[in-house]
Amino acid sequence: MKHVARATTVEEVYGAAMDCLEQAVGVRRSSVLLFDDEGVMRFVAWRGLSDAYRQAVEGHTPWKPGTRGAEPLMVPNVDEDPALADYRPLLHGEGIAALAFVPLQLGDVLLGKFMLYFGRPHVVPQTELVLVQAIAGHVAFAIDRFAAEATAEKARSEVARSARRLRILAEQSAAMAGALDSETALQRLTSFLVRHVADYCVTYSLEADGALRCVAVCHRDAGKGVLVERLVRGRQPKVDDPVGIGAVVRTGQALLAEQAGDSMLDVDEWSPQLRRMVQELQPRSSIVVPLRARGRTLGASVVTTTADSERSYTVADLALLDELAGRAALLVDNARLYHAAQEAVRMRDEVVAVVSHDIRGPLQTITTACAILGMPGVSAVQHQQGLEVIGRAVAQMERLTTDLLDISRIEAGGLQLQLGEVDAAEIAAEVGAALRPTAEAGGIALEVAVEPGLPRLWADRNRLVQVLSNLLTNAFKFTPEGGKVVVSVSRHSGGVRMAVSDTGCGIPPEHIPRLFDRFWQADRKRGAGAGLGLAIVKGIVEGHGGTVEVHSVVGQGSTFSVSIPSATAQAVPAAAS
Repeated sequence: MKHVARATTVEEVYGAAMDCLEQAVGVRRSSVLLFDDEGVMRFVAWRGLSDAYRQAVEGHTPWKPGTRGAEPLMVPNVDEDPALADYRPLLHGEGIAALAFVPLQLGDVLLGKFMLYFGRPHVVPQTELVLVQAIAGHVAFAIDRFAAEATAEKARSEVARSARRLRILAEQSAAMAGALDSETALQRLTSFLVRHVADYCVTYSLEADGALRCVAVCHRDAGKGVLVERLVRGRQPKVDDPVGIGAVVRTGQALLAEQAGDSMLDVDEWSPQLRRMVQELQPRSSIVVPLRARGRTLGASVVTTTADSERSYTVADLALLDELAGRAALLVDNARLYHAAQEAVRMRDEVVAVVSHDIRGPLQTITTACAILGMPGVSAVQHQQGLEVIGRAVAQMERLTTDLLDISRIEAGGLQLQLGEVDAAEIAAEVGAALRPTAEAGGIALEVAVEPGLPRLWADRNRLVQVLSNLLTNAFKFTPEGGKVVVSVSRHSGGVRMAVSDTGCGIPPEHIPRLFDRFWQADRKRGAGAGLGLAIVKGIVEGHGGTVEVHSVVGQGSTFSVSIPSATAQAVPAAAS
């Protein structure tokens, strides 16, 4: 029995115990069975038994879990024991004529049993039975010892895992501290994950338009980092992808691929060149984890181990990465909120500056006119002229106020449209007639050209008048004396196109992308406008489900055109309903 005591594994205990049984009582066939977590007696070691026999009798035992004070049970002849009647064909086929059930007990706790099998009817002498029970006692003690050691080792592993988790979380906080913009935060996260849990990592950001944009790539080997970048450029994930990065972003559920290499090569749409890149990177295991904060998915990180590290991810790694990603996502979201707050402050200051600038002129005009009207000896003509000056200044401030209200409604999605059938030709004629005096005062020729037989529009008439008026006013501002402005209205792909062309100075290409930004003007000295007219045009047109286009050549002039769906259009935007 010294071999049982010296065993270094529980498997060695079982083997040494069966060796002792063979030496002590001459039994060559024996087995060890233990209760599992569900209370079923299962084979853990055996000699001389077929697979079919073990499968047939596993779970059969004279004792239940929790039995105390169990005593050995002997079956000298299986043919004479009525309890084994159903098993006799099986026992005969296995060549078993006698059995001995010996409990494995630690104190009063039943752990399992020894089974002894004899080829002939056999009565175990009392002296041998005592010896078998002694062996069983040593085995039970050894099993308990190894179980205690396994529990202790599990506890130590858990402590080590918890300590590693806390250390990594603390280092993540330090690594990402001070990242006040989201892109820097995601780049730091990617580098951090490679230092601690991955061989390479790719992080994607979910953009406002629903596209996934790669913001960071990192590999332990800088040379292979270039290869990862080429791989990323070769295949752009989409949110509607049924599997992979897109699916993780769409569902918010992480993905664990314990063996990722073959599955990555099975992607049908990958070119032979991309497959070669994957083979060169030798991915072994991968996790795609979503970056979620405050109920929203902001992107995803893909961490991968390679064949060189000989490491595969587990569910425990998935839990750690999910926590790291969640903390990083919260930081990214905070950075975005910080940026939005900064932008709000900037826009507030911009509004204050623009309004202050554009309202100062009319106020000074009103102040001067009031001072003149208050002077003694003012004639009736001068009095009337002063009132007209004040009226024009008030109208100018009213337009500014109206524009500010309109742009705020547009940006808040609250622009109300009173929809109905509208005649675009009537609008062009009305606006042309109303603004012709302004054009003539500036020495500008104004033409209105309307294609006959135009379809009627499904639109807000007053808002379309506002759109065309804003475009014409803008054209007059940049057209010199002697120039020409043309309003053309024509049929255009299921609707009507209204265009305003001028022979002004034109717009530099670098300015065109900003034309419809609120308050933006290339040169504020050209007019007293607040820079809201084109932004309002864009908001109104898009509210109708239409589009705005600009074509310009520096030194030759510009054309602003808007396209509005006809009254027969099937879809009306929700914003306009």
